[in-house]
Amino acid sequence: MSADRNRIVQLMGELLIPFLGYFWWNWSLYFIFLFMFLDLISYHVLYYYKWRKIADFHSYRSVQPDFKQLTLHLVTLIVFLIGIFLGYSALLNHLEKTSESAEILRFITYRDMGFAQGYVLIPFIALQAWMSFRVEFLMKGKFATQSISALFREYLQNDILSVLLLAVFSAFYFFGVQWSLLYLFVGLLALLVYRLVEKRV
Repeated sequence: MSADRNRIVQLMGELLIPFLGYFWWNWSLYFIFLFMFLDLISYHVLYYYKWRKIADFHSYRSVQPDFKQLTLHLVTLIVFLIGIFLGYSALLNHLEKTSESAEILRFITYRDMGFAQGYVLIPFIALQAWMSFRVEFLMKGKFATQSISALFREYLQNDILSVLLLAVFSAFYFFGVQWSLLYLFVGLLALLVYRLVEKRV
């Protein structure tokens, strides 16, 4: 499968699964958020592997690995992840009158075809992230042209945009907009636009 075709398939999956989940499998907005947040986590886990590959290729490690830089990057990204989780959780729990623990348990134990699909979704998300890493980052040789600073900016941009979308949703809620479909469509539209203009790997 070509890289462009793989990107299209990945984008369709990112948009179609939440859409079908909401209308076909009766997923809540928080359920959809957990699905997409797990994808975000798997994407962030790969930062270390990308960092090492770029460092190895450019022979940075032949002198001394800059683990202080790596630590700073990872701490920054982890802080963003925690903030994103807490922010969206608080907003969606108020919107849907539920709680993190209840929705997380529902996500893991959700049954539609006779088995708890959470145990399938989590490995599927991890596998999808790993395949994207291999196809887009390794096979296309992006590590040969991308610097570590550019890699970090790419991740930071992704997280900042997630926070900006949270700000938009918070404004909706502040002004009394509680129509779940609006949040879903705005979120999927934002994802579509972002994927069309960036080159995430």
